[in-house]
Amino acid sequence: MSSTTRTPEQPNALARAKRDTITDLAISLIAEGGLAALTYRRLATAAGVSVGAIQNEFPSRLELLDATFDRAWSRAGMQEGEEKADNPREKLFEVCSRAVPVEDPPDPSIRAYFEILSDATRNPATRNPATKTIITEIELEGEKRYLELVRRAQEAGEIDPGHDPQVLLDLIWSLGDGLCIAAYTYPKTFTPQRVKALWTEGFEALLAPRS
Repeated sequence: MSSTTRTPEQPNALARAKRDTITDLAISLIAEGGLAALTYRRLATAAGVSVGAIQNEFPSRLELLDATFDRAWSRAGMQEGEEKADNPREKLFEVCSRAVPVEDPPDPSIRAYFEILSDATRNPATRNPATKTIITEIELEGEKRYLELVRRAQEAGEIDPGHDPQVLLDLIWSLGDGLCIAAYTYPKTFTPQRVKALWTEGFEALLAPRS
């Protein structure tokens, strides 16, 4: 997905690459130690720059979290242009699979995504309306692309047209979210191999013709 960071002007390619490098490091820190591990000092150390250099790029922790969430979604979600895939059903499975921990170790962007999402929307002590708004906008933008894949798959006869696209997508995402939570909460029970099997079987079941 293209960046949705709220700045007066979209950064040029060099500046974007710099921000991506920093937010990739932020994702790794969150994945390894939770949000508490993401500090300016630790991030600066990981990047090999001064704390001031990080603060110059992200003046506030809120801006840093917003950009990190955007980057985590970009890595785990749908990239711009993928909704035009030749085989929409296969592409839908592929892009949704990025958000399911079927690899060992799981993609750290998924862990960071859930950590920031939880902090911004469910923790009364740290809930921030601005971050919640940005998260909503990023996810809605992605949802449009996913829905386009569902509709194109239905038009191509790859998915039963009897399904309501929005309902089907919500079910697919709920399945993926549930498997993520299970895998992170009970890693010994829900191994990547088991999660992969459950995800594949569940996805196919959801797309089956409606009775």
